[in-house]
Amino acid sequence: MRISLGRLRRPLAWFALVWCAWVAPTANHVAAQEVVAHRWGFDGRAVPERFNRLSVQFLNPHSENVRTKVSVRPTGFAGAVGAAVEQDLFLAPGQRRWLDFVVFVQQEVNGARASWKDPSLGRRVSASLPIQPLPESLGFGSWSPGATVDLRDPKDPLRRGIPKLPTLDPARFPTSLVATDGLLRIVLDAPPALDAVRAQVFQDWFRKGGEVVLLNTSDGPWPPTGALSMLAEDA
Repeated sequence: MRISLGRLRRPLAWFALVWCAWVAPTANHVAAQEVVAHRWGFDGRAVPERFNRLSVQFLNPHSENVRTKVSVRPTGFAGAVGAAVEQDLFLAPGQRRWLDFVVFVQQEVNGARASWKDPSLGRRVSASLPIQPLPESLGFGSWSPGATVDLRDPKDPLRRGIPKLPTLDPARFPTSLVATDGLLRIVLDAPPALDAVRAQVFQDWFRKGGEVVLLNTSDGPWPPTGALSMLAEDA
């Protein structure tokens, strides 16, 4: 049987054209925004059967603005668990930004999934946000009874922080009381710079039962003032 090569070249040429037009651009395409980091709770762990803060950092690697809506939903081994929460996201070219979500973590939850519509792709994309077990050398796993944090500005050169204690930037202190559900204790060696909204949430968290540890400075005890004035009243 004789096969004409001329007849084969035409369909092969059409196949190559379709591949170049569809597959190649998709393979080289970079998403309009990317998840570059995420953190459960205030110390990298989640508190079961409580509302937990889930912080997700996005990056826009392109030269155009990105505006979209991000949805986050807890997940378990069998799929989605519980309700989704949404936030608007705007990123200027090259910008990184943290979004803080508040999700309820049931016992069967092992992570979450973030999804959003990619403007450049014209479809929804997603990223997995697992609850990562911490090293056994630290003496605890991925579940937390509640976080203990050092509330201070991490960029302040005069404050080195407390060894082995996670730092919480006052600028990222929660703006709602429910977001503090997994926060057990705050350690302070100086008054934190809290805006009016965060100062009110701090006071409400303390009155609800939150613990505050005041460390002495080299000059001795320092008087709580401003948002911390109720600590002196409670002493």
